[in-house]
Amino acid sequence: MRRIWLAGVVTAAVCAVAAAQDRSAGVDVGKAKADWVEESLEGVADELGLDKLQQERFDRIVADIMPRARAQGDQLNEKLRELRAARGDAARTAELNEAMHELADPTPFFDEAVSHIEPLLRPEQLGRLIAAVERVEAQGRGWEWNQRVIGSLPQALELTGELRGRFHQLVGKHMGQAWTASRSAIEPLLAEMRTAREAGEFVKVAELRAKINAVEMDPEKVTAALIADFRAQLPEEQAAKLDEWLAAREAEGGDDEVGGASGAVGGRGPSASALLRAARRSGLSSEQRSALRTIEREISAERRAAGRDATQRAALTEGLRKRIDALLTAEQKPRFEAHLSRLMK
Repeated sequence: MRRIWLAGVVTAAVCAVAAAQDRSAGVDVGKAKADWVEESLEGVADELGLDKLQQERFDRIVADIMPRARAQGDQLNEKLRELRAARGDAARTAELNEAMHELADPTPFFDEAVSHIEPLLRPEQLGRLIAAVERVEAQGRGWEWNQRVIGSLPQALELTGELRGRFHQLVGKHMGQAWTASRSAIEPLLAEMRTAREAGEFVKVAELRAKINAVEMDPEKVTAALIADFRAQLPEEQAAKLDEWLAAREAEGGDDEVGGASGAVGGRGPSASALLRAARRSGLSSEQRSALRTIEREISAERRAAGRDATQRAALTEGLRKRIDALLTAEQKPRFEAHLSRLMK
């Protein structure tokens, strides 16, 4: 269902800009993000086997979402242009990087679509939707880890000069090669699938969708290869420091960042990310979605201020849950709890 190679373009381009400001000059990352949303939603229709009426309603959902996804893609491209112009200004660069990562995230549109699709489905289709979403969640966790390594490792290892440059070169190498290989395999399958869909050959569409899922870019494998390659080039002392950083991340059992991994720290209840995703899938009105975006921005700022203070961060997550509870209607709350339960599995 998920065009993960399109999400990979966004990730790779944003990281490339952060690393070397001008590497993504020829990449339209805004279009890549919007394409990811559209391809993901096409995949939903393929996997669910919608009837004619369901398809018509589904098409209206897509028609409502895509202009907003493309507008946000345009905003992302504008931030990338500003970032190139801000070379040498560390404070402005950090501010723009933060804005880009928020704009590059296509999952709010996906979650919104899921919340509108779910009420249209028959029981057997709902089971397929849940399975597809769970698979997307697993892929998403791989991408979150990939982005965390790329974003955090240079600072964690205090990389400077040649080593920092070498790390960013390896990022470009591993991300670029994996994306190119995946795209080369996927594009002919996509063309064949569109032809089959137009001809009404839906069994063939399902078979081709499974083939596409099998050759999508695997972020966990890419990240593991990147780490192994870089570790082999590190001095002994920094290689040991890398091992310590990886062991600490594993011991945490995931990060509870907003927009980060889905699991809570140490497995203690839902994370801020899981709470927000479950809320987005609860059939929110446009006013509620706007209010939730405000809440998300505020909680992100509060969590950055809290740093690694586990007590403060836990209190903020609990406060977030209360704010979401106040936002939802009585009819939405059971959907929220059901989605949260699935995210916590």
